Amino acid sequence: MSNCSANVPRGHQFAIADYGSASGAAFTRRLACSRFGFKGVTNTVEDDGIADSLWPQAEGEIISQELVTGPMVLNPRAADLQAICLCLFGDGAFAVNVKDPGNICNYFQVGHSDPVQDQIYRYNNCVTSSFVFSASDSSPLLNLVWNAEGQSRTILDDVDTNWPALALSTQQPFVLRQAVLTFDGAATRLKSFSAGGNHNLQLTDFYNSLNRVEMPVSQSDYTFEFELPWDATTEGDRIGTAQDISATLNFVSGTKRIQFEWPKLFLIVDEPEIAGRNRIHNRYACKAKHDPANAIPFPIRITVVVA
Repeated sequence: MSNCSANVPRGHQFAIADYGSASGAAFTRRLACSRFGFKGVTNTVEDDGIADSLWPQAEGEIISQELVTGPMVLNPRAADLQAICLCLFGDGAFAVNVKDPGNICNYFQVGHSDPVQDQIYRYNNCVTSSFVFSASDSSPLLNLVWNAEGQSRTILDDVDTNWPALALSTQQPFVLRQAVLTFDGAATRLKSFSAGGNHNLQLTDFYNSLNRVEMPVSQSDYTFEFELPWDATTEGDRIGTAQDISATLNFVSGTKRIQFEWPKLFLIVDEPEIAGRNRIHNRYACKAKHDPANAIPFPIRITVVVA
């Protein structure tokens, strides 16, 4: 019986408050995380002034900083994606389901409910540091690894009173077979992809505070990597040359859709790796560039249709 009791599900729940919400705001959207490594971290420093022996003294540790950091991993549903993309890409609401990236200025709030411990972990004033959407033949569900940083953690008791009654989306997540990649103006087959962003946050601005005061962006970089079957006729002439190419990756499930557009991707095509008798594939690593003269004057554009 001891093993049976160890297998009782704990019923963890995860949620976010809307992008642009203040610390203490009510959670508005529950997320189905497959992994939740987001947590509070306490750093200490050692008082070297009492080190009068070969060994550190037990009373020599002093709490210096508290912060929040870590990944959230999920298979996002269409119903969640507009709210999530605001947190990932920054200011600028969706206009008729279309969004361009903006400044990463506003905060969102993250919550974790543990009903067995009867506690809520509330992570205050969070900012996205980096993220990666991905899928492949071997892992076909659209996956999101979402790395965020926060200012502080608050622990609340009494889950029944303080945790909102939020329902998970019942929509199915997207899968790779629903994706169409248009690369250099032509639709092409796709074995795997990863589409990421890194805001290169400055995370050391404590300014004699226990918690971070600010987490400004130094530069937002967007990337797109994908794997295709090697076509010697098409790709052979490109080997070793710099390319500026546009691409669109579009997932469609019924009336629901998420689309990424990169108007200006920079890449250099190298010859593929020859893996024994296996079929030859090549992986392209692209950097998204900002071209003010383009019809889309942003490095990426996002379209999300939720209904």
